[in-house]
Amino acid sequence: MEIDRKLTEFPDLSPTRDLQGQSASILNLDVSWEHFRNGTSATLAFNHTGERLYAVTNSNLPLVDEKPADTFDLIASQRFGDSWKLKFKVSNLLDSQTERFHAYEGEEFMYSLSEYGRTFSLSLSYDK
Repeated sequence: MEIDRKLTEFPDLSPTRDLQGQSASILNLDVSWEHFRNGTSATLAFNHTGERLYAVTNSNLPLVDEKPADTFDLIASQRFGDSWKLKFKVSNLLDSQTERFHAYEGEEFMYSLSEYGRTFSLSLSYDK
């Protein structure tokens, strides 16, 4: 059979594997505070995703795994009157990066590294 031949030629290849993009663990934490009378609110949000299969390769290369970046965001807003709202957001406060790699015979070989940097935004909205 084709699978048996490939397993003999490539001993690291398995007839089963993890689902691509599926993490074994996900953690989302959100802490919010709001002062209704003043119209002030603030939120801290944290996300952690466990290691996962990033890409399935052909039988000549090991699979590509991913160590996702933890994210930590801050969102603050202030309402002015009944219609105006000022919002400030900082994304990726930890300045995290995502690492993708091949694992072969107990060693990791870099596939790619994504650096997102911090993102700042400020918005003013009007709602009738």
